[in-house]
Amino acid sequence: MKRKNVILTGMLCLTMMAGTALAGCSDGDAPAKKDTSLKVTASKVKTVEDISEDAVSKVLSDNKYDLATVDKDYYFRDAIFIGDSRTQGLMMFSTMENARFYADKGMSTVGAFKKPSIMKDGKMMTIAEVLKSGDYGKVYISLGINELGYPNPDKFIERFAELIDIAKETNPKAEIYVEGILPVSANKSMADPNINNEKITLYNNKLCGMAKNKKVNYLHIADAVADETGALPPEASPDGVHLNKTFCMKWEKYLMENTF
Repeated sequence: MKRKNVILTGMLCLTMMAGTALAGCSDGDAPAKKDTSLKVTASKVKTVEDISEDAVSKVLSDNKYDLATVDKDYYFRDAIFIGDSRTQGLMMFSTMENARFYADKGMSTVGAFKKPSIMKDGKMMTIAEVLKSGDYGKVYISLGINELGYPNPDKFIERFAELIDIAKETNPKAEIYVEGILPVSANKSMADPNINNEKITLYNNKLCGMAKNKKVNYLHIADAVADETGALPPEASPDGVHLNKTFCMKWEKYLMENTF
């Protein structure tokens, strides 16, 4: 297996959907995605090396694309994934060989500014410093599970918004995706006063509203991994929080079908 271009300092995974504010978001619709109006059919795409990115985006928007049909390295070669141990799980189990993962166990929006845990260009950086480098075309941010116990969720939203501002200022052409916090299992939710699905819904509503105000994409990937009650099914996770390989692949499939 090819070695992924990643920073791994801890262990384990989370969720997403682009261009639309979905379940768990009560603040209205997020910005619509651009219409490229290009005519390319999925059956004609054998390789993407000589096809424009706009054309490929149109193919994916018009067809629920089969992951085996295209080269994922093409789509994720300019992408960075920022997050905590759940994002590390996506890194470990995904097939996105050229994506860069800047994730750390226990990462939060506080740590994103204060904790130099990411090795880049030969030195340890904070996530905020990594964003200031600007060498990316797509940014996926998954943070929040470690901040559900904080007394003021609005402070979490303010810090998350500041990360978005840094990315937009440094690289204004980058596509930014705010990931809704994945649910936990029903058993975990009932047993934990802080990490539970009621709080996750509250935080996700705030994330969605913030994404709308910032004119970036909100991704509600719980749609790809949750059961009919909105919780992680028992078979999705060994601890009720982190996704196993099968469900991380559901997350990856969701990205391929909804963020291009």
